[in-house]
Amino acid sequence: MNYMPRRDVLSQFGISIRTLGRWEKNRNFPKPIQASELVKVYDEQEIESWLAAQAEQYEIINSQ
Repeated sequence: MNYMPRRDVLSQFGISIRTLGRWEKNRNFPKPIQASELVKVYDEQEIESWLAAQAEQYEIINSQ
């Protein structure tokens, strides 16, 4: 498994930590793994699956 630190997730998507929290709560973004007391990481495979689901949903909405 490959993991991505939260700061890299924020940078990759160009979002704030508050937006990431909203995505986790409202858009089913993968929950972080607490690697240590101060470090949260995300499973890269879960992020890729989430992105694929978002793209699929977007295609369904736009094809109607």
